Amino acid sequence: MRKPNKQSGKQPGSGVLSALTVAWHRLRYRLGIMAKPRPVSVPEVAVSFRELPGTRVGFWIVAPCPHCAQTHFHPAGSGQADPLERLGEVEARCGLGRYVMGLPPRPRSKKERKAVNKRGRRVGGESDDWDE
Repeated sequence: MRKPNKQSGKQPGSGVLSALTVAWHRLRYRLGIMAKPRPVSVPEVAVSFRELPGTRVGFWIVAPCPHCAQTHFHPAGSGQADPLERLGEVEARCGLGRYVMGLPPRPRSKKERKAVNKRGRRVGGESDDWDE
């Protein structure tokens, strides 16, 4: 290891090294190589719940897996525990990655569908194709 200079306390040649490092970082930034790292996106999957016949043991069924397109079964616990507590981010059974297990979206009620249609008619105006 080199001894530091008595005057500045820095390693010999460190001024050149830092100038090269700064130049390298500026070049990487201009070329777009130094983009911010994107967080790894974990896919979300809709699951269904099934109980084994004659038992109180339940499973969350993932069909199809976003990684291998196979069906996977994840334990949801016995009858004493709430199976909804087992939802969330888990490792795929195929071992190819992770995904977030969640319930499928709930269908809209008749009232919600009517409100959406009414808003669409107000915004769209007279777009009937019957007159043409």
